[in-house]
Amino acid sequence: MAQMTQINTDSHKDEQTYAIIGAAMRVHSELGCGFLESVYQEASCRLSGNEEAQIINYLKASSLRKALLFNFGTQHLYYERFVL
Repeated sequence: MAQMTQINTDSHKDEQTYAIIGAAMRVHSELGCGFLESVYQEASCRLSGNEEAQIINYLKASSLRKALLFNFGTQHLYYERFVL
């Protein structure tokens, strides 16, 4: 049977993930949305299927079980949690 990857945004069950997301939210709150469009465009372009596939490969290669992918270039912080 093939190993399935789950995307889970319910971080309240994982204190470490919850703390990291909280820190990222504070950074995003401090920086706000005042950067040049090119900064956000570059940040947004990295969040595609390629980045998700790369994270899954990193998890498999490192034997780690979870990873977070953040996009600081949006008005509201965007993140995804990946768990193998």
